[in-house]
Amino acid sequence: MNNGALGLIEVYGYLGAIEAADTALKAANVDLIGCEKVKGGIVTVKIKGDVGAVNSAVQAAEEAAKKISKLISTHVIARPDISTWSIVEKNSQLIESNVNDTQKTETIEDNDSICEDVIVEKVLNDAEENKNITCEKTEEVITEEIVNEDFAKELEKKTVEELRRLVRSMKSPMTNKQIKFARKDKLIQEILTYYKEE
Repeated sequence: MNNGALGLIEVYGYLGAIEAADTALKAANVDLIGCEKVKGGIVTVKIKGDVGAVNSAVQAAEEAAKKISKLISTHVIARPDISTWSIVEKNSQLIESNVNDTQKTETIEDNDSICEDVIVEKVLNDAEENKNITCEKTEEVITEEIVNEDFAKELEKKTVEELRRLVRSMKSPMTNKQIKFARKDKLIQEILTYYKEE
């Protein structure tokens, strides 16, 4: 969409962002790229479409957002470069993947309850056959495997700075200088090692 335009509306609060997005979509023939939550309660609404349509949609959204919430800024980029579009689309895909991950997590939680029932049945059957196997050990092993895989995936999503803060808070044997210059994979390895030991 090289000949289109990108409209950005920043408001304080989610309610204002929803109002701005709704008004923009009703005011002109534009498409909503997404709403991105930024720190401190700031939400950025991103829209795309023809230059004139995006301009009028942003103006309408600006007026609507002022009535409900605190408007921080608006901006229209006419015919942005391909690399700019790739940044916007990448951020939107990250947001969509977070939503999908949340939905998958809910599915996994449902599956976990089913797995727990199966585990309990298996443990009871095994306990009858062999008195040395306990429910706690089996659950710990299975839970540990699931947690390690999920935990590693969650750590991959975090920024290097977030990982550094986490390593510092764990009282890791790494020095602050080592933490400062460590790569993401080293930090993740350190975190996983720390939690395996505990």
